[in-house]
Amino acid sequence: MTAAAGIWSLGLVLAALLIPAYNGDSTSDGVATLSEQTLVQNRGLLALVLVVVPLIACGVVAAAMVYRRRQDARWAVPAAWTAIGVLVLVALLAITSVGAFMVPVVVLLVLSVRLAPGWGDVRAQPARRGAEAADGSGGLAAGS
Repeated sequence: MTAAAGIWSLGLVLAALLIPAYNGDSTSDGVATLSEQTLVQNRGLLALVLVVVPLIACGVVAAAMVYRRRQDARWAVPAAWTAIGVLVLVALLAITSVGAFMVPVVVLLVLSVRLAPGWGDVRAQPARRGAEAADGSGGLAAGS
């Protein structure tokens, strides 16, 4: 899911740079001139910063998911949720232009953080066969 969010984010950046989104016309000396501009050409550097935020958030969440299963990575989960929170804030502030296109990235990142196993998670460390757990459950995972 994190990879899908990254691909969507990369598509947002490419669309802002390459796809004409604004049409304009001007008349000078009786000659009409039609022009097409991309989001970045029309809105400038701010538009580029807005569409790069989801890509950065995907990178932070991906790094946090990689380091999440280590014992010393207590920063991973807070960093992932902080990146998602910043992305939600940017999406809400830019909802009238590109923010609506950031919502799928937010949903995919939230799902990837919620569903990924973490350090010490039963799903991440299956019980060995024949080994009895300290609580006498016979090696069954919690909830089995």
